[in-house]
Amino acid sequence: MPHENALKALHAGRAYHGWQHVEALLALWREYEGILHDAEAVRLAILFHDAVYDPRRSDNERASAALLRDWMAGTVPPARLEAAAAMVLATERHAVPENLPPELAADTASFLDMDLSILGAEPGRFDAYDRAIRQEYAHVPAEAYRTGRAAILRRLLARDPIFLTAPFRARFEDAARRNLQAALTRFESPQGPSMPDYNTVNVPAPALEDMIRGIFLAIGCAGEEAGDIASHLVGSNLAGHDSHGVVRVPRYVDWHKAGYLHAGRKPEVVTDGGAFLLLDAQFGFGHAVTKQGVAMGIARAKQHGAAVVALRNSGHCGRIGTYAEQALAEDLISIHFVNVAGSFLVAPYGGVDRRFSTAPIAIGVPLEGRPVVLDFATSLVAEGKVLVASNGGKPLPPDALIEPDGRFSGDPHTLYGDYPQVGARIPGNGPGAIRAFGDHKGSGLALMCELLAGAFTGGGTSGPRDQRGCIANGLLSIYLSPAHFGTEAEFQRMGREYLEWVTGSRPIDPASPVMLPGEPEKRSREKRLREGLPLPADIWEDLRRTATSLGVAVPAV
Repeated sequence: MPHENALKALHAGRAYHGWQHVEALLALWREYEGILHDAEAVRLAILFHDAVYDPRRSDNERASAALLRDWMAGTVPPARLEAAAAMVLATERHAVPENLPPELAADTASFLDMDLSILGAEPGRFDAYDRAIRQEYAHVPAEAYRTGRAAILRRLLARDPIFLTAPFRARFEDAARRNLQAALTRFESPQGPSMPDYNTVNVPAPALEDMIRGIFLAIGCAGEEAGDIASHLVGSNLAGHDSHGVVRVPRYVDWHKAGYLHAGRKPEVVTDGGAFLLLDAQFGFGHAVTKQGVAMGIARAKQHGAAVVALRNSGHCGRIGTYAEQALAEDLISIHFVNVAGSFLVAPYGGVDRRFSTAPIAIGVPLEGRPVVLDFATSLVAEGKVLVASNGGKPLPPDALIEPDGRFSGDPHTLYGDYPQVGARIPGNGPGAIRAFGDHKGSGLALMCELLAGAFTGGGTSGPRDQRGCIANGLLSIYLSPAHFGTEAEFQRMGREYLEWVTGSRPIDPASPVMLPGEPEKRSREKRLREGLPLPADIWEDLRRTATSLGVAVPAV
């Protein structure tokens, strides 16, 4: 059939209303083809009835019918096309419209019964359907969903009969009533239904990484580059730093489309002084070009004992702790100062106007058996945490942001202004700013990051700029080899002894011992590799739409 692959792509990533639902209805269509007056019109209605499906929209049926008319015009007789469109429109109320010609009315009734046949499935299949519907409405809070779903179940039970045609009543009516009543009992119980709250979607890390890699392959990255980007982003989520993880994928795709980011770029050596390098990343994807720049710094430190690498004009390079971990794997100490040229998001201490980027710092110390990775933004929260909060994730502290009048705020609209529930957030649209952490201390560190990673590298500081447009990371990284300094044995002994002493401090809460930088990330990795990555439903929906628009397969979750 024309457009079949495109139709399948439209259905990708849906928990219930996906292509598997279409195939189930086509199997019923083959069983009952002999009682239909225009079997081909019913088949077209099955193929297109959920072509457009977004639980947040109220015009899915009309949009699906319009797509059917648009895609199939000229390939089927006009009367058949309009009959199929009428059936699709009938799914809005799941009733046969009045004044349809008798034969079309009979076919519409059969089609609608096929669509509801899942209600009469064996209990295990029905329960899986019920859970899948909850997942598709993950954006709805649990209590609101429970109330709304119970009302729908009551309406279905009030239909007498549920099924419109004799063959489907005989086959499905009794089982459907049992399933619906059992589901309603669960929803009306004080504890609610025994099912997870799908305001978050759990995705296995390997499946998510494959999808993200596919997205970057689709926009023109080579295999290794796409793999580096996907590994870094999913690794950030695994480490618990969701703000620098896959939530950023749609933004990167948009930046690439706008010409802000370029596939296939490599760090260009501007100055080579042996133990020091100045590199220009040429606005390549930051996760890949920064990884390469760090590898060059590691090689120089192993040769000379110490190395300083300045990298400028990198696309957003993600979680900086990743690069400290890259150096740790080679037994090197590393220190990283980072700025974001063209990104002014943070107000300096004592001010309300934006002047700094979020300006992160990372330090890695390779102590055997207990490596230490310190990684933090000099802002009270990273911009990515505001992004996650705006998509239904972890809320912001109430004093994370500052309004133009000096009032503190935890509302992402302070930074982004108005934004859709699913879609782009533009940091330049809001009236306020992020606050620096630690008052004058964080503000001072941010200033130094701008001067060292921005001005010193020649890549540019956060401002002044007339408006926020293309941004780029600058990094000033220092690498030290304990083996070359001749102190490695003492460093290891004294360092481990000190860590034991620090973590031996009597905890405020006996259930929460003192932890070292990097240990929360280690625990998060272990848990999320075991249980999957929890993504807010709106973030998953944004990723699903991005993948689907590029023809990339979306894993079922």
